Amino acid sequence: MRTEQRIWKESTGWVSDHTLLGQSAGLVLAFGSTRILKQGQFLSELQASYPNAHICGCSTAGEICDTLVLDDCLVCTAVEFAKTRLQAVQIQIGSVEDSCVTGKRLARSFAPEGLVHLMVISNGLLINGSELVKGLNQYLPEDVTLSGGLAADGEDFHETLVFLDGAASNNSVIGLGFYGDHL
Repeated sequence: MRTEQRIWKESTGWVSDHTLLGQSAGLVLAFGSTRILKQGQFLSELQASYPNAHICGCSTAGEICDTLVLDDCLVCTAVEFAKTRLQAVQIQIGSVEDSCVTGKRLARSFAPEGLVHLMVISNGLLINGSELVKGLNQYLPEDVTLSGGLAADGEDFHETLVFLDGAASNNSVIGLGFYGDHL
């Protein structure tokens, strides 16, 4: 597995403008402010830099790159996997009351054979995280590990965004299934 990180700021553009992984990247995780994600220009630039990658992420309450904690920027981490297969799924959230059902629906979207890890990124305002995890755990194989988090929008608690290979949405949850025994 190889990784590279890039930061985009409105004042400077891409701070690290080189892409070493390019076509070999299978996943790009991008985290940024709600304002920047709404602009959406970053998506086409990342798709051009990493044409074979799933590009996903969410809005945050602060972006982290290496040892830096930043605000109002976009931090991207591209990942190349040597032997791990990735499946990405995005589903709509009904309401907070449907959080457990949403977790069940998401878990059922992944074939259990070979699944070793599920990373979940969800809207942070329309979901009960505990109930989402409860629903996931009811349908995931016992040995599958789970990680992830809820999107944020700084200290506003007004609108959080999540995206997978397209425009940011304020009512969805993403699952990234990692398959194989080389993770």
